[in-house]
Amino acid sequence: MAVSPWVTPAAVDRAAQACLQGKRSRPDAIAFCARYGEEVLALAERLARGDYAPEPGIVFVTERPKYREVHAAVFRDRGVHHLLHALLEPSFERRFISDSFACRPGKGTHAAALRLQEQMRRITRMGGQRAFALQMDIQGFFMSIHKPTLLGLLRGAPPEVLDLARRIVLHDPPAIASRRGDPVLFARVPPHKRLGASGPDRGLPIGNLTIAPRERVHVPRVGWISGLCRLQPIEQAAIEALRTTWSSYEGHLRHADAHRLRARLLERHRLRARLLRVRAGRLRRRFPLPRPAPSLAAQIQRLREGLDGAVLLLRIGAYAECARWQDARALGLRLSLRRGRGRTAGLPWRKVSGLVQRGLRRGLRVAIALEQSLPSGNVKARRLAYLFEPLSVAPVSGSHVTSFKS
Repeated sequence: MAVSPWVTPAAVDRAAQACLQGKRSRPDAIAFCARYGEEVLALAERLARGDYAPEPGIVFVTERPKYREVHAAVFRDRGVHHLLHALLEPSFERRFISDSFACRPGKGTHAAALRLQEQMRRITRMGGQRAFALQMDIQGFFMSIHKPTLLGLLRGAPPEVLDLARRIVLHDPPAIASRRGDPVLFARVPPHKRLGASGPDRGLPIGNLTIAPRERVHVPRVGWISGLCRLQPIEQAAIEALRTTWSSYEGHLRHADAHRLRARLLERHRLRARLLRVRAGRLRRRFPLPRPAPSLAAQIQRLREGLDGAVLLLRIGAYAECARWQDARALGLRLSLRRGRGRTAGLPWRKVSGLVQRGLRRGLRVAIALEQSLPSGNVKARRLAYLFEPLSVAPVSGSHVTSFKS
């Protein structure tokens, strides 16, 4: 038998030992260890021949924090998961940004908390400046992962490794798993929390080791938004509070020789320069307040005030549309004629994050205007909600998933 370097008995032994950590008291682990040498050699041979196939596992329901199905593979299959994890982890580890802490050597929850505190102190300048946090989540992520897309991310891996990954990813645990627990609990699991509910080509079982690295590969990095762009929420109430406070300081400093003090304040509180402007000697908002508009063109003209050439995306019903044809060309979108609108371009609103990402990759600043349920003349009321400003123009792969709520 020709044994590939990745499937030697020594590699399987290392994977089995890693799998045994904290699991030695489980019945299937005890049975595996009772014939440890024979099991390791037999598993290595099956992997080398290419006839390995996952065995039936068990499925049970957890009640906290939500009702969901958890699939547990048998010990032999979990050892193979460790083996595949060890083969794929080094190549993907180089792609992750330093602020990705989930399931990585030397990282984890405590390291993430320390890093968060460090960033909070830096961004807020030791608590002296207001900062914003963006909380994101992907609904039903594990149960809706597209398997062909996931396997496509593994292109370039050795054929044997790719074949093993395909066998594990395309495996259908619900078809052969045995249920453990009260049937009433299974009935309480929502459909979107059940593996296979979205189709045979979607979903990975919660409870398998391989889901951890593949989650970080399949999900765009959350650190992308802090590493490549600055997100500026546009909250008019907060901007007005800042304007009032800063105007008070300016009133006091105007009557003193305080040029250096004013320069230090501007340097320390750069948020002022991003949200406020001096016009005719008075401190004004950079972004105007929403007002009723006689037409969409007039509304767009007002929304663009203060954007300084940034690309403006409008939410119009279920679509995200460019405010001008120049913006559409800058984003590489195809123009189309629309009745009463002239040449414009857009995509369904669910793809707005991809448009933002595309603009940032091209070095563009991108503003988002959301609809409001307020009377606004002849057109739907809209307000500027977000401004994305690139910090760098390094290419980013994948798509960023964010929810913009009005």
